[in-house]
Amino acid sequence: MKETSFNTVPSKTIFYFIESAIKSYRRFAQSKISMIHEDLTVDQALILQFLHHENNIPQVELAKLLFKKEASITRMVDALVQKNYLTRSSDNTDRRKFRLELTKKGTSSMEEIGAVVTSNRKKALSGISKSEQEILEQLLKKIIDNCQK
Repeated sequence: MKETSFNTVPSKTIFYFIESAIKSYRRFAQSKISMIHEDLTVDQALILQFLHHENNIPQVELAKLLFKKEASITRMVDALVQKNYLTRSSDNTDRRKFRLELTKKGTSSMEEIGAVVTSNRKKALSGISKSEQEILEQLLKKIIDNCQK
């Protein structure tokens, strides 16, 4: 019997390996982040990183960048404000929006988190050449483009 896509065992598809790699990396990254900041999740650390690189990104944009629903981002931002990593204030130009800014604690945490992220990525990519990484990036972009057409 000819094997069709429907008959393919899910764990034998490229998408299974992509998902498995992502989940493995997130578990690994969470364990390393928790060693230095036990009160931060990977996603909260990503919010801090995005805001560190580009101050005052709207929450709607953060949701897109993290592949999360806006309500989830709101809860994460609330937690980061409570933990004193962020401040949230009304936007002067549009009262429906908020300004998100790193506090001193948030800024100083970024130095520690940045070092952990660099180490995590180095370990995860060990044994994978720069050219292999570039090929993988190109292939993943093709999959993304195919799915968005």
